[in-house]
Amino acid sequence: MSDSPSDLLSLRSRLAAETGVAATDIGIAADESHLSSGGYHCGSFDLRRINAVGRDDYSIRQPRDRAYYHWELAHGSNFASAMDMADDWPRGGRSAWLRFNNLLRAQLGASDPSLVAVRGLNYTPNGTSKRRFDCLTHQETSTTDTVTWHTHIEWWRDTVAASSRAQSINRIVQIAVAARDNRPLGPAPVPPNSISETDVIFTVTGVPAGTTDIAGTAVPENAQCLATPNGPFALTGAEFFSLPASAQPVRVRMPWARLLILCNALRQPAYDASELQAAVQEALQAQANR
Repeated sequence: MSDSPSDLLSLRSRLAAETGVAATDIGIAADESHLSSGGYHCGSFDLRRINAVGRDDYSIRQPRDRAYYHWELAHGSNFASAMDMADDWPRGGRSAWLRFNNLLRAQLGASDPSLVAVRGLNYTPNGTSKRRFDCLTHQETSTTDTVTWHTHIEWWRDTVAASSRAQSINRIVQIAVAARDNRPLGPAPVPPNSISETDVIFTVTGVPAGTTDIAGTAVPENAQCLATPNGPFALTGAEFFSLPASAQPVRVRMPWARLLILCNALRQPAYDASELQAAVQEALQAQANR
């Protein structure tokens, strides 16, 4: 069974306090149903057990999630990255819960910068219809998830303990309080400049012979690599071309040694976008001087 990371446990406690919902009715770790079907409630060891790679499980389909999947397997962690919030709040009732659903959906649709760590939302807007909003594609579809009695929120796997997830947690609590009290949602604190997956893909140069990425994949010269807090992740053709069109083609060339420094900077709790900007500017200047 997956482990519940401390940041989501904190969110669970805060939501329970604000809504009156028992903490036991706010689910994080995978239950037996999730363990057999996969998804963001499962950690990497749970997913490996059901051959999630072979089954193309959606929760590790994107490169950044797949990179963290391999990192977890290599480092022994098995974190869930989702939460199910129960309906019929003791403080505010079912109407407050529905307001929460719609308010959170509206903020995700508006690309609220405090919610960049959120991967997707399965919800009901009215208590009967079942909907899913994908934060990567900004598409809404129907879902078979049991969202008439709970709200499913999922985060990008690599945001465990990251500042972007902390910002999302504060914003989700703020949304819950506004929904409970039936009042307008105030502005969120302005977060540091956020970075997206498309900002941290580079063509790597100066790759030493025999170099592998965090998943153990060989990295050739001029490979496309995703910078992650856990180290570089080489994108295969299929993974690269699954990215948004705005990520292609990758034009910034980054020396391997510099990419390792950048990955380490991304891992620091106090990280802000200035380190990324400096790395990209250095790489661009090097290209211009050729």
